[in-house]
Amino acid sequence: MPGLGKEVNEPKPRVGRTRQQSLSEMSSSFIHESFTSSVDFPTYIPWQTLSSDLSEKLKHGSIRINRSNRVEYTTIHEEGERVPLLDDQDSISSVKTEAVHGGASWGVATFLLVNTALGAGVLNYPAAYNRAGGVYVAAGIQVVILLLLGATMLVLARCSDLNLDNTYHDVLLSMCGKRAQQLSALSILFSCYGICITFLVIVGDQYDRLFASIFGNTFCHTWYLNRDFTILITAVICILPMSYFQRLDFLRYASTLGLFAMLYPVFLTVYEYYMLDVVPGRIKIAPETAVDVFTVIPVFSFAYQTHEIVVPVYSCMRNRNLREFTKATCLSMIILFFIYCMAGSFGYLTFGTRVPPDIMQGYGGKDPVVLICIGALVIKMVTTYPQILLCGR
Repeated sequence: MPGLGKEVNEPKPRVGRTRQQSLSEMSSSFIHESFTSSVDFPTYIPWQTLSSDLSEKLKHGSIRINRSNRVEYTTIHEEGERVPLLDDQDSISSVKTEAVHGGASWGVATFLLVNTALGAGVLNYPAAYNRAGGVYVAAGIQVVILLLLGATMLVLARCSDLNLDNTYHDVLLSMCGKRAQQLSALSILFSCYGICITFLVIVGDQYDRLFASIFGNTFCHTWYLNRDFTILITAVICILPMSYFQRLDFLRYASTLGLFAMLYPVFLTVYEYYMLDVVPGRIKIAPETAVDVFTVIPVFSFAYQTHEIVVPVYSCMRNRNLREFTKATCLSMIILFFIYCMAGSFGYLTFGTRVPPDIMQGYGGKDPVVLICIGALVIKMVTTYPQILLCGR
């Protein structure tokens, strides 16, 4: 090949350039680059479900998404069109992003899995415990679901090793064909659309609960307290600006903030169990009918569902092997099991059979501790919305 054996002269660093100047320039150009540079897909982003060819074109500039969310094509050199895709290791490794070369530990992979699974579904867990027949039955159902979901996550990781796939779509293309890949993309598109609408509804619910506690049940007759206005103003002021970032560095920190904000409702259920003076209803020890058990399976399964990001997380690990990923999978499932059991058990034992479908409906909005939780839920929805929007877009 031409160029082999020639000495490559690297540019010398500038003299007199201090570290403070470098940091200053980096910070001053961050906002500008976020709006003008092409989309980057680092592996710590859970929604990296795009196929490798599309993500690589976005990364290297063959195509880009402008501020109007339209795809722009740049010049593509035809020399690269004749290079075989799977002839050597260079072509295989070229599908990896820059974040892959650095690699993530299995502990970081655990955090990514937990971050993806933990969401607003925790608010429905106490009511699911009631339908399931109590704490012990609900915990047993979750253990069975954990074993099944954990096994399928390892199966996905194993399938990605067969062809060195880096995304969920590529695994489907390799194992099931083009039609399965297209159906999966369509499914994810509709899923993102539904989740985005759900987030806006949850934001409106939190405002309604807050205003009803402060102004009474007639608050909705005031136009600036009505959910039609509060949802719109939150979407325009908080969500829309973050949706225009074309680099995902900022969303990484927003996602981390949303994760810790979602832990606060778990703390609230434990706190209110000891502080709230209510007479609980009957505490079940078994489900009333077998149908009740099947109705809670979707709630429990959705709470642990992280399959779309299994392959991207696995591909970005420093030591990409099943042993390391098994440790990350087991630890993430244990952490999620502990968090959901805390929220479900204490929330259910507080109200018994009188537990509301949304646990937040049982707490008074005038309590400062509850007000903080309402704000935390709004933060979670606002910080997660741009991520789901990007995946669908």
